[in-house]
Amino acid sequence: MANNLVIGRGKLYFDQFLTGTETKTGERYLGNTPALSMSSAYQNLDHYDSDAGVRVKDDSVQLQVDRTGTFQCDNISPENVALMFGATANVTAQGADTGRAETFTVQKDRVYQLGTDDPLTPQGVINVTNVVVTNASGLHAYGYVTVTQPTAADTFTVNGAAMTFRASAPAIHEVLIGATALDTAQAIKAEINAYPAIYDVEASGDAVVINLVAIASGTAGNSITLAEAVTDAGFLLSGATLSGGSASGVIALTGNYTLDAARGRVTILAAPAAISNDDVLEIDYDVAVGSRTIVVDEENQVEGALRFLADNPRGTNKDYFWPRVKLSPSGEFALKGEAWQTMTFNMEVLQSSVAATKRVYVTEV
Repeated sequence: MANNLVIGRGKLYFDQFLTGTETKTGERYLGNTPALSMSSAYQNLDHYDSDAGVRVKDDSVQLQVDRTGTFQCDNISPENVALMFGATANVTAQGADTGRAETFTVQKDRVYQLGTDDPLTPQGVINVTNVVVTNASGLHAYGYVTVTQPTAADTFTVNGAAMTFRASAPAIHEVLIGATALDTAQAIKAEINAYPAIYDVEASGDAVVINLVAIASGTAGNSITLAEAVTDAGFLLSGATLSGGSASGVIALTGNYTLDAARGRVTILAAPAAISNDDVLEIDYDVAVGSRTIVVDEENQVEGALRFLADNPRGTNKDYFWPRVKLSPSGEFALKGEAWQTMTFNMEVLQSSVAATKRVYVTEV
């Protein structure tokens, strides 16, 4: 008789039961399963004749048979992800909503998700439109200085406080003239940010243009002066004072924040012109109609019938059917990496509530 040499291949189908029952819902193809294996464990009670000499086993009673298995699946569908969380994947509709408003106390270089204030959508909303961001703390006055290159003894004054430029050995509130205009500009930024109580502004920018934003919001920042000893001798100023400060006002998108409308996310830039740390922003927006598939962790025990339909490149096909199994995720699920994502599940073969039904059926086809 020739050997039946087999290279195993095939498709795996899962017929998930309604939670807490053995009511089937229909077989679902799980997708590509790179591996599927079974194991059996037997527990026996052995008896030994100990009347003389070496003990001899003279009887053995099988007490328990456990059948388990494991499979891998690289079809990362919402339905398969739901199996990991004892849940179901539901397509959830998002209805239109207009005039929504949320308030955030913000920090620069941070991201804020819209819609998390609703307990029904703690993950937030999607597809937002007509987004308007208002600084309820008041708009900060702002301006800028463009550095060409000053000469020794030139001065640049902010808020009435002068900084003097030196070719070498600068003292307090003196700035070393750099080898390039960029070097000098960054030295000005460092000087201003080292003494915020004197200059009353915050400086930012990684080029020859240094942005100046009043620390305090409101109209008072419009009185902060900018001046140079010799006009255009090494600087180009945005004006004689900062401008744009107000009690409150709508903030322009450009230069202050970015919007991911599809995901409903607002990112405050690292160096916004009209936003400071701890400012209170009111964000008004509308929500458009949409839908998304959501899996919510429910921690239910996942049971169902499992069927393997063999399609071997070599060897006789044998289909396997387990009328009742319990699935549980096993090992790590790498959300990020350099390999295909793969989910691993352990299965425990259970006895069906139908007494005449066996635990495993193998059919050669």
